[in-house]
Amino acid sequence: MDVDTNIPQVQLGDGSGEDVHTGSIEHPALTTRPLILTSERVVEELLVRYSQLPWSREHLNLFRHYLFAANSWFVEVVGEAPVGLVYLTNITPTFCANLNVVFWDRKFGKARREVVRAVLKRAFDEFELTRIQSWIPVTNPTLQIEFRKCGMRAEGLARGAWRDENGDCDAVLYGMLRSECD
Repeated sequence: MDVDTNIPQVQLGDGSGEDVHTGSIEHPALTTRPLILTSERVVEELLVRYSQLPWSREHLNLFRHYLFAANSWFVEVVGEAPVGLVYLTNITPTFCANLNVVFWDRKFGKARREVVRAVLKRAFDEFELTRIQSWIPVTNPTLQIEFRKCGMRAEGLARGAWRDENGDCDAVLYGMLRSECD
């Protein structure tokens, strides 16, 4: 499938229309589209999809919070159907942001890694970030491998920094500097 990936309009999470970010990301297998959260239907669809994942209620509440936070930036990844989201939270322009990735089928892979890398590059440029970071639970070594393949580096371990179905667990901080993003 040859599809140009284009983000003609990506809006910060509050849907106010004042902070519109534009640009394009190209990938032959997947496409991205603007995720403008002004429609209750769009928000409800995302919450339903997210709630079907095996994560705690706290994670669903946190996701709901970020959907409406002014310092969040969402990009929807689609193939034949919606595939997932790559989104930044706690964005502090010219400094840092937190990377979050959710694929509805809970799978990663080469095409999805390439889209994540393209979104990272766009985010560094769009927000003039110095670094992007992400917390990965130690109970998810597969995701740690995928983030390393995306170019992120393990930077340290934080005790009890993540909550999963078994309670609090340790998390590894992954990070990428602007100079490391190709």
